[in-house]
Amino acid sequence: MSDSTNSNEGRDVAGAHQSVTSVSLVIPGRNCAGTIEKCLRSVVPLLESGELREIIFVNDGSTDDSEEIVAGFPGRIITGRGIGAAAARNDGIEQTTSEFIWCIDADCIAQNDTLSLLLKGFESDAVAAVGGSLGNACPDSLLATLVQDEITWRHTRMPEVVNFLASGNVVYRRSAIQQVGGFDESFRWAHDAELAYRFRSTNRELRFRKNAVVLHHHFTKWHAYLFKQAAYAKNRMLLYQRYPQNVRGDDYSSLIDHMQPPLALGLLLTLPLVMFPSLAAIPLVVFVLLVTCAAITTVSVYKGRPKLRMIPFLLFSVIRSTARAAGACHGIVAVIAMLLRSSEASPTQQDLVQ
Repeated sequence: MSDSTNSNEGRDVAGAHQSVTSVSLVIPGRNCAGTIEKCLRSVVPLLESGELREIIFVNDGSTDDSEEIVAGFPGRIITGRGIGAAAARNDGIEQTTSEFIWCIDADCIAQNDTLSLLLKGFESDAVAAVGGSLGNACPDSLLATLVQDEITWRHTRMPEVVNFLASGNVVYRRSAIQQVGGFDESFRWAHDAELAYRFRSTNRELRFRKNAVVLHHHFTKWHAYLFKQAAYAKNRMLLYQRYPQNVRGDDYSSLIDHMQPPLALGLLLTLPLVMFPSLAAIPLVVFVLLVTCAAITTVSVYKGRPKLRMIPFLLFSVIRSTARAAGACHGIVAVIAMLLRSSEASPTQQDLVQ
C-alpha cells in the first residue's frame, strides 16, 4: 500500500499542538468529492487546536476529484486497496500510532464538541469504543428527513452501555481494536456491527453518547437508498450466521424491525394466491402483519414529533422492508453456498475413517 503526505510545514500544525490524549482521525472515502470538503473543514480546527494529532484520508479507489480536494487540507492521504470501507479503515489505523482512533465517514460534518464528548466516554480501560449520534445534513430532502427521524428515535432509546456501534462516528481504543484484529474485511457492509459483536464477545465495553453528534449526508435518492438497504441486509445474513444470538436485535434495532423483511418477502411470495378465493386471505394476513409492525414503529418514532410525516414514514418502512427482503434472500443464498463450500473442503469424520 502506498501513501502520500501533505508535508507543507506551514500547514502541518499537529506537531506544534500535541494534545494530552493522542487521537488520529481516519476518514475512508471513495468518490466523495461532493462532501469531503465540508467534512475536512469541520475537523481541521481540531487539528489546529491540538485535539487531533493527525488526519488520515484513505482514498479507496476514487475516480473523481476527491484526492485533489483533500490535498488542499493538512493531513495525510493514503492509497487504499479499493475493496471497501472495512479495509480502508484498517489501512488508516495501521498508519498511525495514536492511542485513540476517531472514525467518521467522508459525508459527515463534525461539531466543535463531538470529539471531546466522545473521549469522555472512556471512563475505564475496559471501554473499547465510544460512539456518537448523527444529525441531518440534508434537511430539505423528505427521504433524508425520514431517515433522520428514525435515527433520532433509535438513538434516544439507546443506553449508555451498548452492544452495537456504527462506524460513522466512533472513537476506538487502539489497543482494543488491535486485540480483536480490526475490521473484518470480508464484510462489504455491516462490518461495524460485526466488530461491535466481536468486542462484546471478548467482554470489552462499548459506550454511546447521544450528544456527540456529526451531521450526515443521508441518502436523498430512493433508488440509491434502497439499493444500500438491500446490500446491508445481505451482509446482515452473513453476520447472523456468525452471531445467531443477535438475530432478535441489539441496542439499535429490535425483533419487530427484524420481522418486517421476512413479512415483506412472505407477502411477495403469497401474492399470487389472491387468484384463488380459498387462499386469498393468506397474503392479506401477511400484509396486515407487515403494516402493523411498520405502524408500531411509526407511532413510536413520531411520539412527540410532527405527525404529518407519519404516513410517508409508514410507506417508507414498508418499501424499505421489501428491499431488505430481497437483500436478505441474496444473503441466505450466500450463506448456504459458503456452508456448502466449507463442507466440501473439510473431510467428514467418515471420510477420515475411510
